[in-house]
Amino acid sequence: MKIRCLVLEDELGIQNFLKELFKQRSYEVSFYKSPIICPLYHNHDSCCNRKERCRDIGIFDNHMPGMKGIDFFELQLKKGCKAIKENTAIMSGNFSEEDIKKAETLGCKVFKKPFSLKELERWLDECERRVNQEQNSSQ
Repeated sequence: MKIRCLVLEDELGIQNFLKELFKQRSYEVSFYKSPIICPLYHNHDSCCNRKERCRDIGIFDNHMPGMKGIDFFELQLKKGCKAIKENTAIMSGNFSEEDIKKAETLGCKVFKKPFSLKELERWLDECERRVNQEQNSSQ
């Protein structure tokens, strides 16, 4: 089963970097330039009524048109999101202390731009382990 990843990022350079990385890792990826154009923003309830979660990994830029990435994740949790919280990352080149605290409280990984490829790959390896453990325990 492929790892499913949701990416919310409005910078084309970072989108292309992540697309290449996820292609190498054989992930199934959905990209959106803003949280408010992501289908989960509008119809999340129908997705979370299913037995399986809508994504395995989420990487959300924090400063995007329409809504912050951390606010999108918080909203999804309030709507009953089944995602593994630790498999969600918030990234930004300009975090406020409030946003960092909020991300940590919600269980998110924080990536400060620019971040290293090795740091991101280590986190993705951890995410894959959590997904595999969950899949193995449900069988």
